[in-house]
Amino acid sequence: MSRKKTLIDFGFRLPSAAHNRPLTFDEFMGVLKKLICVSATPGDYELNLVDNKFVEQIIRPTGLLDPVIKVKNKGNQLEDALKEIKARIAKNERVFLLTLTKKLAEELSEYLITNKIKSHYLHSELKTLERLVILNDLRKGKYDCVVGINLIREGIDLPEVSLVLIFDADKEGFLRNEKSLIQTIGRAARNINGTVILYADKMTESMSNAINETNRRRKIQEKYNIENGIVPRTIIKKISTLEHVEQSQSATIKKYLTHEKISTKSIDQLIATLKNDMKQAAKELKFEEAANLRDVILELETNINPTSEDLVEITQQIFDFGSIFNIPKKAALLSFSTNGSAKSLEVEKVQKAVSLLKETSISDNIEGEMQFDAAFDLATRKKKFPTSKMEGKINIFVFPDLNAGNIGYKIAQQLGGFLALGPVLVGLRRPISDLSRGAT
Repeated sequence: MSRKKTLIDFGFRLPSAAHNRPLTFDEFMGVLKKLICVSATPGDYELNLVDNKFVEQIIRPTGLLDPVIKVKNKGNQLEDALKEIKARIAKNERVFLLTLTKKLAEELSEYLITNKIKSHYLHSELKTLERLVILNDLRKGKYDCVVGINLIREGIDLPEVSLVLIFDADKEGFLRNEKSLIQTIGRAARNINGTVILYADKMTESMSNAINETNRRRKIQEKYNIENGIVPRTIIKKISTLEHVEQSQSATIKKYLTHEKISTKSIDQLIATLKNDMKQAAKELKFEEAANLRDVILELETNINPTSEDLVEITQQIFDFGSIFNIPKKAALLSFSTNGSAKSLEVEKVQKAVSLLKETSISDNIEGEMQFDAAFDLATRKKKFPTSKMEGKINIFVFPDLNAGNIGYKIAQQLGGFLALGPVLVGLRRPISDLSRGAT
């Protein structure tokens, strides 16, 4: 204790070290002699702390202005957004589209894809590496538009993005309050053609304040540029290769997935271990390691609503697994629609998966989208799907999501008298049996 007291007395340790604890917030503030607060949108606490006196950095070295803001009626926001996105594509520029929920982000992305817009959604359920890859691909032009929810959390700063579309801007809440809108609007300030469109039926106080603040800054920037002969230029920013992130991700996965055989119980135990390790890494401020661990957890946990790309991977894995039975494999991707008889995002998801599978080595053994009766009965298939080239019996049925698959096999088991083996989980190092309570 005497050594610790000496260290405290001479300033090598904080006073709270005597009690083996960190400083409380009030103690921390009491120790500070000078403090600099930096914020894009200072809150009430920061403003009160400095008695509402602050310095603003409004002028950018590139001369870029805060974006132009337009407000449009949200009654036809989808159609208008499509038109605006196509106009930006013609200029080789990129777009962010902001909505309020993960499901809407996914559905809007699918809608854009069906309208020949290269698009992807972006939200917190995507793995860290996957989000980085999507944003990089947006910059490279692989995608024209990324549909997201919270650009503030992502910390996005992409010069190729010239347009930010904000759906339902008049729905007050965290994502549509004054500070969030100001920061989100700022994401379009990296490009000389930066524009933001707010879709709303009414002008909220948050919208009005965000617009007024952005216009105030823009006037100051314009005046400065004119007085100093500055011509605004889009910033130039190198596109990352992401190789170091991929290597780190691979190393983490290899560390935890080293066994050739693994049971369902072992997976549950592994996930629990990973979650503890993730929390510990976060406590130790090892955020990249924590993010990698989270991504491994997501890889192991159940995928309830697979994407089109997931359905492709699932189908390919089933074909690989089915090879052990040494029988011809013919697969149908199931839906409540047959050959475009219904229109919806759920149908389009399956249609896209079929289209992607038609470009693979198993293309001749794939058909869809189709309802179960058309897949199961050849006569019904010829009637409902006359252009189908699939002959004979289909013996692999790919369901569009876990909900449909689970209900379907239990109906077949209980009403049809079928024997349920498994379910068998594929996608790990080798297939394993889940040994469901209602299966053999």
